[in-house]
Amino acid sequence: MHHIAPRLRGPLPDTLSLCGLFAAALLAGAHWYGFLGAMAVLTLATLLDVRRAWPHLRRQPLFWLAIALTVYILIHTPLAVREFPVLAQNTFPDWTDLLAISGLLSIIAGYWLARHLRLYPYLLAVTAAGIAIGLALGIEWQNLWERGLGVRRDWGYMPEQVGLLSAMGFLGCVVQFLRQLADRQHRHNSRILRALPWFLAALAFAIVLYGTQTRATWIAAAVLALIYMGWHLLVSLRQRQGLRSGIAALCVLAVGVAALVQLDGGERLERRLSAGPDTVAALVMLDREGVYRSNPSLGVRLNMWTEAMRAFSQRPILGWGIGAKVVTDSQAQLDVGWRQPQYHNLYLEFLLGLGLVGFLLFLAICALLIRPLLPAPFARTHPGIGGDPPAPSRTILSLCAALTAFAVLFELQVGHPFSRAMVIWLMALLAGLALHRPAGDAVPEARSGAV
Repeated sequence: MHHIAPRLRGPLPDTLSLCGLFAAALLAGAHWYGFLGAMAVLTLATLLDVRRAWPHLRRQPLFWLAIALTVYILIHTPLAVREFPVLAQNTFPDWTDLLAISGLLSIIAGYWLARHLRLYPYLLAVTAAGIAIGLALGIEWQNLWERGLGVRRDWGYMPEQVGLLSAMGFLGCVVQFLRQLADRQHRHNSRILRALPWFLAALAFAIVLYGTQTRATWIAAAVLALIYMGWHLLVSLRQRQGLRSGIAALCVLAVGVAALVQLDGGERLERRLSAGPDTVAALVMLDREGVYRSNPSLGVRLNMWTEAMRAFSQRPILGWGIGAKVVTDSQAQLDVGWRQPQYHNLYLEFLLGLGLVGFLLFLAICALLIRPLLPAPFARTHPGIGGDPPAPSRTILSLCAALTAFAVLFELQVGHPFSRAMVIWLMALLAGLALHRPAGDAVPEARSGAV
């Protein structure tokens, strides 16, 4: 492992970048201002390394799209505030929140991740540790002990964000658990012992996910975990090895999920699941009031999103300004239960706030970030900087990207620091892959004394 692990030596930018990357990974799930400090260190390292960074970044469409979105937000915001002064009083989300996730910060970190691509497993492990620290700091331990696992506020100040972080940790641990069970290089008993800590860690994250009562991340994490387990079993069948370990993993995880459902009697989960048929029927019939009666949480969202699309039709190109809901609410007659400080939908915040121009820029950035994760069996491969990240890292990143894309539609609120930090960091991890190997072109070899 000595040839992979980094050494803190060489030019100052390389040393600063290593410190910044590991600090960002640790603090993304635990401390917002500390995370910003880590990003400042990476920015300083980039400025010091500008002679190598600029020739590489200037050829990247991702870099220019992020700059375009950043500039657009900076120009659009004062013009929108001039037209709608109430936007200046809105702080949820504030215009700086969308500016932070516009991609530029993530690309700065992504440049260094592309230079140190072999560090992905270490950075993912440090990220998981940071998530665990953030959860531990947010949990009300005394209340949790006295009132049980089902009171969501006891799991942290903002249970939606805590649920998303725990779902990411859960998926990562499931991947590592299955891979350890399928490892043919060790004996059966040794494989079980090596896999046990990952199973216990997955169970711990699953308990937190259950306690936060965050439905969107429940669904996304469960579906993605099942897809990965199904893929694991198919690979085992094709290779005719590891089949017993795959089946054992499926059974153990099924028992673990069943045990979770029984915690605290599972009343809340049972109530939500029992209302499912009525909710689906109301959605099919386009009955918004019926959806609200059977599922108030989804009903509120559906009402807000319907109102958002009505407002979008009035100003589709340039939008209403970031934090548009305070403007659109004042111009519409809304029933009780519709009023929320934001849309509970990051895509709608971009669409309503910045119009089609800003929304399409953001979607283009997301598409370029996710593209390296998609399989391309007929594409030519090129050697790049630092080597390819190991398969588990790529799989975990794929699952986390899919989870985030699903969760932001229903839950994620970038007005909260935890959400912003995790989105920036996840985008940075994806940007590292995108900048490492641009489509159709090899990344030029860079001299780095830190890998």
